[in-house]
Parts: sequence; C-alpha cells; structure tokens
Amino acid sequence: MLKNTISKALLTTGLILWPALAFGQVPYELTAEDKAVLQNQDVLTHVWRDKARGDGALDVFGAIDVDASPQEIWNLMTDCTRGMELVKGMLSCTVLETEPGGAADIREQVFTLGFLMPNAKTRFRSVYEPYKNITIRRTGGDMRIQDAVWSLTPQANGLTRVSYRGTILLKFPVPGPLIKRATRKDTPKIMQNIKRVAEAGSQKKRALANVSASATANLK
Repeated sequence: MLKNTISKALLTTGLILWPALAFGQVPYELTAEDKAVLQNQDVLTHVWRDKARGDGALDVFGAIDVDASPQEIWNLMTDCTRGMELVKGMLSCTVLETEPGGAADIREQVFTLGFLMPNAKTRFRSVYEPYKNITIRRTGGDMRIQDAVWSLTPQANGLTRVSYRGTILLKFPVPGPLIKRATRKDTPKIMQNIKRVAEAGSQKKRALANVSASATANLK
C-alpha cells in the first residue's frame, strides 16, 4: 500500500529546477557521475531529507533523457486522460478549474491503494510555462506537503531531459526508511513510463510523416 501511495504522490506533484526555490527547496546540481548515468540512457534518482527545512518532508530528484520533442512530452504529461498510462492504479484525473489563457489549473486525481483500502485523492495547482516547466503545489487531498517542478530541457544530442524535483509529506506517520525505500523503487518506474510512452508516440508520428512524404514524392 505504501509504495503505491508514494509513487502516485510523486507523479501528481505532476519536471530547470529554479522555480522550486519558491517552495524552500534546494536545487539539485548534477554530479559527473549523474551525467554519466543520463548519457547511458539510464534513469537517475536521488531521495533524501533536507533536515535544515525542519518539516520532515522527503526530497526527491529524478531525471531521464527521452527521444521525443519537448512539445510531445509536454502534451503527454499535461493530458489528464493519459495519466493512467504513466501511473499504475490511477483511477481518474479531473481538471476542476482553469485560469484564463490556460496558464494554470487545479486538478484532482484519485488512486486505488489496494484491496479493502479506501481510494487516495490528491488535489493541486499547476502553473505552466509551455514546453519548459510545470510548477505544482498542493491545494487539498491526502498529502500534507506536495510541491514539485517538472522540467523539460532540450539536449545537444537531440534528446529531451525530463527532470523532477519534488518535496512530499504524507498526512499519516510512516517510518522514514520505509518511505525512502519505496520512493527509490517507484520514482524510476514513473520516469521510465514517461520515456516509454513519449518515445512510442514520437516514433509513430515520425513513421506517419515518412509514409506521407513517400506518398507525396510518388505523386510527383
């Protein structure tokens, strides 16, 4: 049950990181080892507690390079109806309010926690900087703290780096080591799902474009 709760909270706090400073988060700087992990097309995950903040929340950083454009990844991540493709157990995603021009909205997501357990609910406000950043803060639901920034950063090799910097705290007490262990396991799954779904969509789009281009050329 706990692992499901953690992974769902992570995505709904749903990736550079500088807007997160508004929430008192310390930005994460990539080390040489981190960069090597990403260059090998692996997912990078770090989980820790910032004791200086004093609220007991869990800090999370994740990143992965995706062979899709920022626009393609953005469209996937901001589409409520596609959240179920990225997080196992998500039952629904509803946009409750949308600000003029679509610069921000308030969303509610519901998840199943397992047999005989009540469903979990998260509610948060997302502020959008198109194709670059999604800044998220809790407005209700079953999390006590739910702050995050998702960022999309084009890389020199043509890939897009999807980065996540989040701070979460559950409303019910759970041993710290258990939360860390669950988060280290679940964060990569979410990042890998984003990569898998985004790349599949991008590859399909390219294939259709090639077919169209070939058909056009044959007509000439």
